Amino acid sequence: MNEIIIDFKVISCSICLDDYNDKDTYKTPCNHSFCKRCLDDWFSRGNKCCPLCRNEIDEYKDMDKHYKLVIYVHEKITTDTPNRLIVNSTQRLVAQNVRLKLYSVVSLFILGVYLFNYLSFVNDYNSMKLEYELCSENTTDLKNRLRLLANIDTHKHI
Repeated sequence: MNEIIIDFKVISCSICLDDYNDKDTYKTPCNHSFCKRCLDDWFSRGNKCCPLCRNEIDEYKDMDKHYKLVIYVHEKITTDTPNRLIVNSTQRLVAQNVRLKLYSVVSLFILGVYLFNYLSFVNDYNSMKLEYELCSENTTDLKNRLRLLANIDTHKHI
């Protein structure tokens, strides 16, 4: 019977000094090898360089696959961070409250201006309508008087 023997090289990590097999290794572009746990921890601390030679790392190799290195820097959380977050949230809420009150006052002012203009228009309309009606009555009255005078003048000449 044929047996298949897979042989992994045992390598010692230069960070933790633990032995690991070739399968559990990350290889940097500068050809240094580290165990996955140590190099992940190294990268999670925001480091972008090789732990041995300090060359900058922008990618690494894992089982013949190349991976780009992307580091996200998180704000360090301290004991006063929750208090700072509460203060920032409170300041934001106060600022939003002030803006809302300002918008309300400005909106009420604009509404008042529109209402004043509308009431002025209605008042002007009613005044002009009354003047028109009076003018129409006066015109009819004047026409009747003019006819009457015209009739009187014609009777005098006869």
